[in-house]
Amino acid sequence: MTALDDLEMGKVELVIKLFPVISWLIKDRPELEVAMDVPTHEKLGIAFALDNVELCDVINDALQTLEKTMANWQSCGRDGSRPESIT
Repeated sequence: MTALDDLEMGKVELVIKLFPVISWLIKDRPELEVAMDVPTHEKLGIAFALDNVELCDVINDALQTLEKTMANWQSCGRDGSRPESIT
């Protein structure tokens, strides 16, 4: 039994995890949603074998996309509106 199981059964009222983690954990639990995204300025690490050049390239491309997306989100208005498309 996990904390998310307890949440679904009403045994606890909330679960706190890093946003990327909780978003992934609830992706197949339609009755749960992320209620709040609190900036914590956590630094996350990605580990992989140094000789895996292909994976390194894919990760670097994904990080560049993420940086662009985050810059776009940060340019949103104070009302929480999102740009038409994020690319």
